[in-house]
Amino acid sequence: KSFGEKTLFSNISFEIKRGEHVAVIGANGTGKTTLLKILNEQEPATTGSFKLGAAEIRQQIQAVYDAGYDEWIIWNASNEYDWSAYLSDEQAAQEDQQIKAKRAADAQAAIDASRAAEESEAASRAAALESIAQSKEDAANAVETAAESSEN
Repeated sequence: KSFGEKTLFSNISFEIKRGEHVAVIGANGTGKTTLLKILNEQEPATTGSFKLGAAEIRQQIQAVYDAGYDEWIIWNASNEYDWSAYLSDEQAAQEDQQIKAKRAADAQAAIDASRAAEESEAASRAAALESIAQSKEDAANAVETAAESSEN
């Protein structure tokens, strides 16, 4: 693409397959926005051609532009954009509270599970020690009974 004497990019070729992620990154004035406008059919290419997938992809790109992101974009051919970025301040605050509450609940559940595992392990150890003690007592009784039998 050229603007008068200035060529932003030339002889570019790329293929983005469904599910692949692409980041268009560069300094100001290097053609990031122009490239995306060409792909979104908002600006004609100086020469050459391109093939873009389904109309919904163009709509996704347009949604990003409409949201005010015209300097950079992270775009994925099958991306479903997270519209939570466009919530009101009140809605965003409520969502933040819900996220914090879920994280706190998840942390408490992990603590509870850890405590339950420790208690179960302690109970298992106690039962094993009791079983060993009972086995020792049974063995001592058997030795004593055998000694008494041999005396008779």
